[in-house]
Amino acid sequence: NGMIPDRDDSFDWRGYLPGNTSKTLWTDYIDFESLPQVLNPPGGFYQNCNASPFLATGNENDVFPSEVPSSSGIETHQTNRSLRAIELYGKDTSITRDDFYRYKYDIQYSKESVMAYAVERFVSETRSDDKYIMEVVGLLKNWDLKADADSRAAALAIMIFPLTFKFDDYMHDHDVINERLQNAITNLRKYFGRVDVRLGEVQRLIRGDTDLPLAGGPGVLRAVYAPWNDGKMVASAGDCYFQIVEWDP
Repeated sequence: NGMIPDRDDSFDWRGYLPGNTSKTLWTDYIDFESLPQVLNPPGGFYQNCNASPFLATGNENDVFPSEVPSSSGIETHQTNRSLRAIELYGKDTSITRDDFYRYKYDIQYSKESVMAYAVERFVSETRSDDKYIMEVVGLLKNWDLKADADSRAAALAIMIFPLTFKFDDYMHDHDVINERLQNAITNLRKYFGRVDVRLGEVQRLIRGDTDLPLAGGPGVLRAVYAPWNDGKMVASAGDCYFQIVEWDP
């Protein structure tokens, strides 16, 4: 259900276009009726988490990329929220109300996520005589990929590996990562006296005089985006108002 430009497919719309021809000028949209539709998917499941619509039902055989023009610019990547929605809602054939709520507040990074890849690669490549660096490496190596309030590795992962939605955008620059690692070590030791700080100690929801611990993190279904601010990661965005609707059978 998108407004997709009706473009000339002879051009590569992912790059630079010639400016000396009117063939690159589009004026219309592809008719809605011409777009692929999936009504009542066999799995009984839809999800939309800023990722590829080709896996909106969790089944790659429901919609094919070939059903839309190559010039449409439709995303093909999967965000962590999309991966987890498919792994939870999409794989459970009988979801109770409690299951539904629990899945919504999921704090897990998928093993297929950019975060999991970034952490694993960094851990496998890092060797150092610095005891704090190797302490961090050990924490990340044993991390269960959960942004749990009691996790002693989650805060480090969030501080060292900023959210990237897709692998194509992830830049594995060891020097840049090491700089963020050093900053994380410095800040955590300065304000908490240690590097293995529980996520809930450093990531906070602050409104007036109220200061509460927060689980969750960037890109998980329990989304929390908390930039560093005066010795804490203070939540500024993420889950806000959402509605869960239940119909009678």
